[in-house]
Order: sequence, then C-alpha cells, then structure tokens
Amino acid sequence: SSLCFLHACSICSSMWTWACLYVGASADVRDEYLQSMQRFFRRAVHVQPGPRYMNWGYASGPDCSEVVGASPGTEQSELLGRELYRMIGLVSQRIVPWANAIVLEVSAGRCAGAAFLLDSLHPRAFLALDSEPKHIAICHRSWPGSSRRFHDVADLHGLAAFVAVADDIPLPTSSVDIVVNVEASHSYSDLRRAIVEFARVLRHHGIVAFADVVSNSSRTGWTDIESMYQASGFQLVTHDSVASQVLNSRECACGGGADEIRELAAAFQQSGSVVADPEAVRISVLNMLGCPIPAPFSANSNFEKLARGEFDYVLAVFQKVSNFSVSA
Repeated sequence: SSLCFLHACSICSSMWTWACLYVGASADVRDEYLQSMQRFFRRAVHVQPGPRYMNWGYASGPDCSEVVGASPGTEQSELLGRELYRMIGLVSQRIVPWANAIVLEVSAGRCAGAAFLLDSLHPRAFLALDSEPKHIAICHRSWPGSSRRFHDVADLHGLAAFVAVADDIPLPTSSVDIVVNVEASHSYSDLRRAIVEFARVLRHHGIVAFADVVSNSSRTGWTDIESMYQASGFQLVTHDSVASQVLNSRECACGGGADEIRELAAAFQQSGSVVADPEAVRISVLNMLGCPIPAPFSANSNFEKLARGEFDYVLAVFQKVSNFSVSA
C-alpha cells in the first residue's frame, strides 16, 4: 500500500516539517520523498486563509472548554495554538521578566504567536525569524506595522520579521534576552549548530523557551537535546511533559478541521509527492496535523505514539549560564 510510509515515522511532530522515511527504502527513494515533502510545505504556505498558529496547541481538559469557551466565535484551532504560546510565556516569565526584553522567535511561522506574546507580555521588541520567505511576507501583511529592519536591535520597538535560518542568525552577539523555539528543533539539519547560535545571540542569563515533540526512542531524544544545550553553556531550569494537554488539543481541533485538511491535502497532491493515492494523502495530512488516524494505520500515527509514550511533548526553559567562546 502507498500508506506503508506511516510505519517508518521516526518522529513527525510539526504539521509543516516532516522527516518520515520509507522502511528499507534506497537513498534515492528517501531523497525523492523528502524533496516532495519540501515542495508540499512550500505549496502549503499558499493555503489561504490558512492556519495562523502552526503548532499542535494546548488544552488542559479533554473538551477544551477552558480555551474555546473563553473566546466564542474564534476558530478553535487558532485558540488552541494561541494557548500553547500563552503557556510558553507563563513558564518562561517566571525565569526572566518579559517587560522591556528583546525577544527572538526562531522559526516563527506566520508570526501569530510572536504578535500574541508581544501584546500580552509587553517586551520592548519581538524579532520573528523564519526560513520561509512567504511566511515572513504573511507576517508583514498581517501586521503592517512590523519592521523589516533587524540590524539595529537596540533601536527596535514592537514586531520585526525577517528571513533567516536557525543556524545562521543575522544578529549581534549578546543582543537578545529570550529565544522562543516552538515545534521546530526536530526539523533542523544541524540542531547543535542552531543551539550554538542561540547561545551566541543571548545575553548572559538569557533563556531559550523550548516547546516540541521529542522521541523517547530515536537517536535524537530528549536526553540528547538536553546534552546539546548543556554543551553550549545552558542549564535546564524547567522541564514539563504536556503530552496529555497536546493530545486534548489534537482531539478537539481535528474534529472540526475538515476544510483545512482538504486544503492541505490538495496542496500535498500538487507537490509531486510519491504518495499519490487520495486516501494516502488524507491520512498523511492527518498525521502531520497530529490528528487521530483510523485503523489500520492508527498504531503508527504521531497521535498514538504520543499517547503511548514513544513520543513526548516537552515545554522547557534553558538558561545561559556560561559565556563560553562560541564557535560553529
């Protein structure tokens, strides 16, 4: 079946970044599949209006009423995505105050989370970085007052959005107080180098507010991630597993997201994917969204792996405690 690739997911956490490989496939087939997925993600950017929040969301209760009921009339998936950012802000501000801080979000997507944290926690400036130019274009359209200048960090106020990659951040050394990194670390080709860049741009005692799905069995699990941060001069300050809250969010959001799933499936089919069967495409999109998947493929889905504990969802704060000499 063309759905066999679901059995090869090592960790597929974000709806926009996916690293699933065919079991036993040749290097050429794996490369072709990954290239088709990259084309899909580029096309998915054009889905309009598209999701403002590009994460799996957060809900304390299984019916999500404490999130959804607070803002009737707002898209459910948007409220759940915003709630994840609210929790990130809540946890991180216990360590470093946000008021008057310079904040950098690496892999900020369409900037909805950046704008929310800017409005709710009032840092002096919030810099949103993403490697996809179309995401940054959406940032500037959605928030017309956002700046395109980023080289004079000391003079910045409000929201600034720019194109850059995580392992080569075009900011001065020791220029920001807080780095936010949401559902992106697993997708970096060189996570260690990205963490070194976080350390470089952060001031002493600055923090990284981390949120992501992590594997409890793959070669780059939570222990490896923590070790990379420690090797770059960071100390783990807080660590919370919020898998159950993320699963709550996925069950609520996926029940009402049929239109979004159809739009993303269409983008997938137009991407030249080696997975061509329409049902396979639908299942693929459900899996990227972290949605429950029907049998017989449910056992190997991201949702079920998170529910079984093969994956975990971690909210953590790392604090820079060592001004070591940063080198790539």
